[in-house]
Amino acid sequence: MSLIRTGVLIAVAIAAMPSDKGEQQRLYLKAVSAIDWTVTYCDRNPVHCAKAGEYWVVFKDKAQFAGELALNAAKRYMTAEGAAERSPVKTSLSARRGTLTPDDMKPEWRGSTRGI
Repeated sequence: MSLIRTGVLIAVAIAAMPSDKGEQQRLYLKAVSAIDWTVTYCDRNPVHCAKAGEYWVVFKDKAQFAGELALNAAKRYMTAEGAAERSPVKTSLSARRGTLTPDDMKPEWRGSTRGI
């Protein structure tokens, strides 16, 4: 299904291209200009790029810490070190119910099944 969707998307993109040589040249120049404008952003805005670099360093450090935390937690859970902290004893159904008795757990009414 994904292959068909991709093929249709490519076909629509090709169909949307101009057929006139002058229009094709103008579209090409606009595309080149947009790429040039994007690539030279840091040349035009060095302060923003420097600040973004600082934020990237902080983000990268936080991402590394989060990854290490998740990995260590998974390792601890899978090894014997973490197994001692998990209780192997299963709680019984009556312990999970608290003070409720089986009579307390019964529904008080039942609907009619005639109409179904």
